[in-house]
Amino acid sequence: MSYAESLICLNCGTKYDLGWYFQGCRSCATDEFISNLTVDYNYEKVKETLTHELFNQSRKLWGYEDLLPVGNKNNFVSLGEGDTPLIKAERLGEKLNFPNLYIKNEAMNPTMSYKDRLASVAVSKGLDLGASRTVVSSSGNHGSAASAYSARAGLECLVFTLASAPKVMVSQMKAYARNVVAVSSSEGRWTLMKKCVEELHMYPLSTFTTWPTGNPYGVEGYKTIAYEIFSQMGGTTPDFVFVPVGYGDGLYGIWKGFHELTQLGISKSVPRMVSVETSAGAPLHEAYRSGSNRIRKVAMKHSTAAFSIMTSVCGFHALYALKQSSGLSCALDDREILNAQSDLGRLEGLAPELSSAASVAAVNQLISEGEVDRDSRVVCILTSTALKQIDANPEWSLPPIVVDPDWEKVRSMIESPRQNITEKA
Repeated sequence: MSYAESLICLNCGTKYDLGWYFQGCRSCATDEFISNLTVDYNYEKVKETLTHELFNQSRKLWGYEDLLPVGNKNNFVSLGEGDTPLIKAERLGEKLNFPNLYIKNEAMNPTMSYKDRLASVAVSKGLDLGASRTVVSSSGNHGSAASAYSARAGLECLVFTLASAPKVMVSQMKAYARNVVAVSSSEGRWTLMKKCVEELHMYPLSTFTTWPTGNPYGVEGYKTIAYEIFSQMGGTTPDFVFVPVGYGDGLYGIWKGFHELTQLGISKSVPRMVSVETSAGAPLHEAYRSGSNRIRKVAMKHSTAAFSIMTSVCGFHALYALKQSSGLSCALDDREILNAQSDLGRLEGLAPELSSAASVAAVNQLISEGEVDRDSRVVCILTSTALKQIDANPEWSLPPIVVDPDWEKVRSMIESPRQNITEKA
């Protein structure tokens, strides 16, 4: 059973029932600020029924149903999400002189991204609330996951995307949703989505407000990443968890999972969360480094291939998680991320989406800046697969070498050194 009791504002503490609230807290909202709501549970009752055994081994997402906000088991919508591998990156760690580097590979989820965790819980809660149609705004992974889980639940999903969205991701959305519509501007998608929610009573699976408030129920799905990491690390927590950040749902959700483990007396510590953004626009990084209690909208400085973390705004909940965990933040350029992506492929056999590789690139940067000690235990979240954006890395986009079946020429080619194209970029 679920022990969820209410929604609560992270800023002012106002409580709401577990209902149709997707535009943040009304009590403390201003023209320049909207706080996120989060699901609150009766943790004292949870303590009475849950034991350490629940976290002794990694399990699928709905194995943690008591700490998820869906009351009716018949409404659980699943495609087998969760229980993704935690891999020790020994060769990459050796290159960085960093022996305790771990990779949480979320590309192993059903639609190949960690958005499946959000979509599974959000759509399930939508059934609890009587939803008949869903709507989402996304340029990629979120739209794919939302439309897939809506289809699984028997709900029609409308996807608002951008004309610039990668073709592979749009094709994936179309595989699950009948209506995929490209809108000329990002905020224009939100305007249309808001109309769908307010006038057509469609159930929102993503944010549609100027300050990202998202679907607070879906964010709970990300907590299970923390539960799994704790189990996979033998009932211990890492020192740092690096998370690529767009609107901040994943960062907050993972932090909340670790925080709950301490509330329940299962764990004694919470890792320091590290937000990783692109230097094209890093609203969370700018707010956190300046010591601000608010995130401001930033101007996009330049284009970036790491489009999944290319945002001019970020949710307050992400800033909250960084402050609560005494975390770190950084912003990277494409060259750093491309090199990390290539290293993951050649050294670890992992091919993440470019935005995902940012979490690993950030480790190298923060080690060199002295922010992270070399003996720290670090987990990097790989949020999605490169197969959705395979042409982002110029090295991977080159055609293969064509040769005649002449052994001496092939041997000469094999034994001659080749320069990595990303080193020339």
